[in-house]
Amino acid sequence: MWNMEDGLSIASSKPLGCTIRAVAADTRLLVAGGTDGFIHCWRAVEGMPHLFELRSSQHNQNTEVRLWGHDGPVTSLALDLTRIYSGSWD
Repeated sequence: MWNMEDGLSIASSKPLGCTIRAVAADTRLLVAGGTDGFIHCWRAVEGMPHLFELRSSQHNQNTEVRLWGHDGPVTSLALDLTRIYSGSWD
């Protein structure tokens, strides 16, 4: 994540073990899909929309979720109020 006003990096995720091919975000959720077929999801920090805990602290395991359902790389992602939409090479 980057602070656009300062042009500085403010957070980075732990290594995900794949190449990320798609990213989508709203005020509640950040999702990234990659070559491993997983969709990696991070919830926004409570009370701070658009700020996500990318390192997934041991104190709050609910900040990061991995979804699986594709056999090929995830290449597109979109969000609405209740769903994550994903596209893949499969």
